[in-house]
Amino acid sequence: MARLDRCLVEPVAANLTRAKVARSCPCLGYAVADQDGTGEFITVTEGFTQMSGLSGSYDENMLKRAPENPHHKETTIEVLTKSLNGISEEAGFEYPDFVSLDIEGSELSALQRFPFSDHRVGISAIQDNIGIREIVELMRGNDYELTDFCGPDEIYACRKN
Repeated sequence: MARLDRCLVEPVAANLTRAKVARSCPCLGYAVADQDGTGEFITVTEGFTQMSGLSGSYDENMLKRAPENPHHKETTIEVLTKSLNGISEEAGFEYPDFVSLDIEGSELSALQRFPFSDHRVGISAIQDNIGIREIVELMRGNDYELTDFCGPDEIYACRKN
């Protein structure tokens, strides 16, 4: 199994433009979702700017908490969405070494549609702000071991590579 390189996925046009300047890897203009298409995306422009995400799957607690910040400003835009499988295929990543998944509440739905048997990932960092038990169960059921935590990220290692 050959290991391939890297890419960055960013749905907000201004951030994508900055990423293309700063990064040497391919930068793809999508929001990671459970399917390919389009979606309504909350773009936080001031305050908790790291909290942007698809409105249909955004964590409700975060959706309520972010606007409480007095500096909070957001807009809603329509973005292209792509599944993890679609991104893997477009980027040519059959067996990526590392995937970092931070999509503000869409992690479980994106992972549920991912064909793990087709794309073995060496290490995954999956953001889980609220401790979704189903993520752990899904990953374990697909031969991934929860090995560590890094802030809100759960770190999983593939048991068979």
